[in-house]
Amino acid sequence: EVLARMEKRVNSELSAEDRSEFWTSTYLMMGLQFSQKRSLELLKGVAHMTNSTTYMAILEEGEARGEAQGRLKEARNMIFLIGGKRLGKPGNKTINRLNAIMSIEEIESLAGRLEEVENWDEL
Repeated sequence: EVLARMEKRVNSELSAEDRSEFWTSTYLMMGLQFSQKRSLELLKGVAHMTNSTTYMAILEEGEARGEAQGRLKEARNMIFLIGGKRLGKPGNKTINRLNAIMSIEEIESLAGRLEEVENWDEL
């Protein structure tokens, strides 16, 4: 009932762009109190967030983070693949240390050193 009243007022007082921003903000704030599923259930049929610049910015940030994490994971996998052929199977200590590195630059630097080292500890 509250959301229906909000929708009626918002539709009569705000432009289409502002309505989209309003509902996106509402959805974000609802996340502080409700689960994602419940928030979407409550806003179903009310919110049209896909046109919102805020919503799109959130999606883009998430995509960028996902891409960066994927790049980091692939770089680590290449170190394990190439290093495994040259240095043998890495131990758990080495695996844990490499998995703890969150900088793509550092991982790429290690990959560049694979030809120069004789064992995983030296890497």
